Amino acid sequence: MAAEENPPTEKTGNRWVATATASGYHHNEDHVTQMKTLRLDEWQQMLELVQSPACLMTTMRRLLDDSYALEDEKCGKCDVCCSRNPAVTSDYCGL
Repeated sequence: MAAEENPPTEKTGNRWVATATASGYHHNEDHVTQMKTLRLDEWQQMLELVQSPACLMTTMRRLLDDSYALEDEKCGKCDVCCSRNPAVTSDYCGL
């Protein structure tokens, strides 16, 4: 039977429990490492975005490869453009 048909865990009520196939299960360490690296990179990009002195909307458009986003364009609506950008601190480093 395929692995999808015999998962290593199942939800019983509000708890997850190991099934009989759990002893033969091994997670893909390479995939876990790749996903963790990807999430850390995304987290770094978000920190750079919120700490940027540039218009947040224009910065986001460039990150999304919007070919029409101009370097010095200002939306006039975000916190940076309206001069209400609070200091951003990060206490979360749990990754």
